[in-house]
Amino acid sequence: GTVSQATLVYNSEDTAGVSGNFSTTLYTGNGGTLDVTTGIDLSGSNEGLVWLKKRSGSANHALYDTVRGATYGFEGSNSNASSAQESAGLTAFSSTGFSLGNRAVTNDNNATYAAWGWKSATNFFDIVSYSGNATSNRAISHNLGSTPGMIICKSLSAGNWGVWHRSLTGNNGLKLNGTDAAGGPLV
Repeated sequence: GTVSQATLVYNSEDTAGVSGNFSTTLYTGNGGTLDVTTGIDLSGSNEGLVWLKKRSGSANHALYDTVRGATYGFEGSNSNASSAQESAGLTAFSSTGFSLGNRAVTNDNNATYAAWGWKSATNFFDIVSYSGNATSNRAISHNLGSTPGMIICKSLSAGNWGVWHRSLTGNNGLKLNGTDAAGGPLV
C-alpha cells in the first residue's frame, strides 16, 4: 500500500523532541499483509502505542500497545468493549513501524487509514499496566519523570475510557467514549 509520514515541527525544528517518539502516518490498505513504516521503533523492550483509524468508509478506531502485545487490541475509543486478541489486525511491532494482517478495520483493500504512533519517552509519553483495587486516590507509578499533562485509562474488560487533562479542575474527568460534561472520577 501507499504510505506517507508526518512529524511535528515548528519553524523546521523539532522543538517538542518528538522525532522518533511520535508520528502520523497515512497508508492505503491492501487486504492482505502490510508492513507500515512510521519511523517509530517499537521493537524489543521499547514500549508504545499505535492508534489506527480508517479514513475512507466507516470503522471503529483500533488501538494496540506493546505492553499487552501486538495481537491484543481495543476496537474503538468510542466503545466500552473489552480488549480482545485479533490475530489478523496488528500482527507485529518492528524497529520501523508495524505489520498488519487482513482485518478490514486495519487493512481493507484500497481503503485509506491514519496511524498515530507513540514511543515511551521521558517527559513525553508512557504506557502503564496496573491491577485495579477500587481504592480512591491511588497513585500509579509511571516513567514520565514529570507530572502527566493528560491521562487516558481503559480497563481490559468492558468499561469506559476515562480521560483526565491538567486543564480540568479537581477530580473531574471525561469519557473518551461519551459526550458527558467533565465530572466525577476517571473510570
